[in-house]
Amino acid sequence: MMESLNYIKRLNKYAFIVHLLSAVGLIVLYSMRYDNANFDTNLYSFQVKKVEGENDDKISYSFGNEGDPKLDVSLFSIKTLIILIFGITALFHFYYWKSNNYNTELSQGFNRYRWLEYSITATVMIFVLSIISGTKELYSAFQLCAITIALMCLGFFLEQTDKFQVKLICLILGWFLLTVTFVVLISRLQLNLSQVNKNEPDIEIPGWIKFVLFPMLLWWASFGIVGFIQTLNYKKENYTFLTYEKWYILLSFLSKLFMGYYISFGITRDKNERKNLIFE
Repeated sequence: MMESLNYIKRLNKYAFIVHLLSAVGLIVLYSMRYDNANFDTNLYSFQVKKVEGENDDKISYSFGNEGDPKLDVSLFSIKTLIILIFGITALFHFYYWKSNNYNTELSQGFNRYRWLEYSITATVMIFVLSIISGTKELYSAFQLCAITIALMCLGFFLEQTDKFQVKLICLILGWFLLTVTFVVLISRLQLNLSQVNKNEPDIEIPGWIKFVLFPMLLWWASFGIVGFIQTLNYKKENYTFLTYEKWYILLSFLSKLFMGYYISFGITRDKNERKNLIFE
């Protein structure tokens, strides 16, 4: 038990260091690549404002205002949120590494602090993915963030209860909410991409945008798989909570690194060239 606890402590120490270095490294990277951006946060929201030129080849666009209120999120805000994800996660892992309360939590077979951490960082991650996918209607983005918080609450209840039926209900509802979240994100992304290709063919869509949501769905689903296996085994004699705490740490570590690094790689590429377009 003591050896396993020391291993968990070391994992949290390394996670703290890597997340802190990631936050600092991204600050440096964003500072160096400040003028270059391979993603426009208004990519899916342009409307034709004016057509001019001898062959109608000069088009002015404006940010769309029709329909539901849209979130006008700058690229600087996206970068700030990614840095915050790493920074907040680093703070929590530092607490896990140094706190005796964390040891007490683990000895009781749960970690309430983890679900507090996830309710913050996972919600920010979903918000960033909403902007990337073009799910920028104010109410839609708010609902996805609220669903994410509810999903984290189900994870909390899953660990707190000893009743198998309650755990099973938490798992079923959790998978349902996860499915709803990514169906909305993926379907909205596909719709936006098709509309841009159809209505605005001269706008070049960065290729990396198309490959961010499915891997994130797999990362998030992996947490549910760990929870499912934990539910099946929690009454067995050889069950130890530390095994699953280890997997949660590793999955959180890897999923955030993938998302943070992948999106950072994308948005710091050189700007796409747009033919004959004047943006206002």
